[in-house]
Amino acid sequence: MRRAWSRVGAVIVVLVALIAFVGHGGRSSVPPARGEPPAAAGALSVVPDVVADVEPSVVTILVGDGLGSGIVYRSDGVIVTNQHVVASAADGAVEVAFADGRRAPGRVQAADAVSDLAVVKVERTGLPAAKFRGQQPRLGELAIAIGSPLGLENSVTAGVISGLNRTLPGVDGQGGPGGEGGQG
Repeated sequence: MRRAWSRVGAVIVVLVALIAFVGHGGRSSVPPARGEPPAAAGALSVVPDVVADVEPSVVTILVGDGLGSGIVYRSDGVIVTNQHVVASAADGAVEVAFADGRRAPGRVQAADAVSDLAVVKVERTGLPAAKFRGQQPRLGELAIAIGSPLGLENSVTAGVISGLNRTLPGVDGQGGPGGEGGQG
């Protein structure tokens, strides 16, 4: 089960990062041949289109006095977010605010502290599910994050994939900074 969530996590950690690239002709930030001008401006030009495609799928998860971001994973009400966002949810109860302005109660279905992933279910259908590409990102590839950090809705930032297949010290069961032999 943890391995399955890790695969979902690989996609969600980049949270929307490469979601819509397939819908934009699969453009990537492949380095130009020698003598050609850098394509950075061209790669970044897709950001507004990706944001427009994905923004309806981005949600805000409200838990008590806190909140965080999530993404509609399936149109039948399955939402993926971070475990730390829902960690304080009493009895797994949360509220989900959608891009269309509507809100719905949700319930945490699963959460994993090691991968920092959680699944929330709401009783709402016909939701705009994000489209995820099937392959893993490449090192250096453009990544776009859309969410509501600190309650600032519709925040967008872009960068590059800086590393792949990393394990954070102290959360992999091996100890290290911030951990005494892992988490149960």
